[in-house]
Amino acid sequence: MAIDLASLGAFGTAPAGSLLPETFETACESLLALKEAPPFTGPDGDRQRVIEVCLNREEQCLAWVEWCWNSTRRIERHEYHLCARTPDGQRLSWEIESYNPYFGVFPEELTYTAGIVTLRYRDKHSTYRVQLDEFNLAQRRTITATA
Repeated sequence: MAIDLASLGAFGTAPAGSLLPETFETACESLLALKEAPPFTGPDGDRQRVIEVCLNREEQCLAWVEWCWNSTRRIERHEYHLCARTPDGQRLSWEIESYNPYFGVFPEELTYTAGIVTLRYRDKHSTYRVQLDEFNLAQRRTITATA
């Protein structure tokens, strides 16, 4: 199956607030395929991958976590984004905050219900919970912190 990244809004191909033309079912199939696929390499050499997916068929919305990295640069780049497609097809995106993204961001739970995307994740030092609403506003709080 060929995946149209721009129609899906994956890997920054569509800014937050964009309306995505993919149908819900096509977007679901594409995201699941991207999660299982090898990393995608963008035109700038950045490697990108979907590392977590949440499908809510009842409410016709979905969320995913993207990882973008480039280890060929002088300063290695690692970015993680929480993304979603609302029931009306709008794209949401929030850069996941991490103390040190080089060590990784590890999603533990991802849900999208009643207009709120909730991600529980951990990084090198802490575990966080972020809630992203359908206005693309995020609230993050620390659940546990370690030294």
